[in-house]
Amino acid sequence: MLYSYDVQMSHKSLDTTKSIRDSYYLFFIITTCSVVLLLQNYLSASGIAGNFISGLPFFINFNTSFAYVLGWGIFTIFIYTFIPLVTIYALKETPKQYGFSFNKNGKLIYLIAPILILPITFIFSKSQDFQNTYPFLSNPNSFIELICWEAIYLVQFAALEFFFRGFMLHAILRLTNVWVAILLTSTPYMLIHLVKPTPETIASFFGSILLCWIAIKFKTIAIGIYLHILLAASMDLFALFNKGWFSKIYI
Repeated sequence: MLYSYDVQMSHKSLDTTKSIRDSYYLFFIITTCSVVLLLQNYLSASGIAGNFISGLPFFINFNTSFAYVLGWGIFTIFIYTFIPLVTIYALKETPKQYGFSFNKNGKLIYLIAPILILPITFIFSKSQDFQNTYPFLSNPNSFIELICWEAIYLVQFAALEFFFRGFMLHAILRLTNVWVAILLTSTPYMLIHLVKPTPETIASFFGSILLCWIAIKFKTIAIGIYLHILLAASMDLFALFNKGWFSKIYI
């Protein structure tokens, strides 16, 4: 009887320890995601961060719109990467445990994606709504400005994938089943697209579901980064092409 009582108490102690650990983990994840999304909405999307950074001495010789989008991009990269990384290391874990890995899985996707995506972005880039939205640097003064902007812009998408399809998705996966995790990740992802054209907002939800599934299936966020960069870069370049930018610009 005494032995049985000791075993029961030991199990209760382990259960209590696990419960505390799970609560501790959940608190860190919810807090981190909330902070990132709030900063994204109130400082990044609102333009406050872009305006502040563009006013720093380093950007004084840049034209206003170019400095602004660079500031926006730098801040967005920071919140999507630095804050989750602080949490990951505070939990004594590694980015790889949150999907930040690169492998050779899904090779066929890399080949097929341009065939499917480029015609779609070209068609949508003819829409006035999309031309009014893309690129964020609406009228680059030179190819150099365009290249610098696209570099920041595309790295921002890698950071975005790390946060949503890496950190958030893999954290939620530990707490619930696959499809609930995918839906819980895709909903806030769609919400950050509410300022975009309506077709893109709707597509972002279903696109996120696909990207989440790919990240889980192939155990990497590399494919998502590739697809997002392909989509974003082609939309920018096609929009500029349809505006006639390439025919009038010079370095």
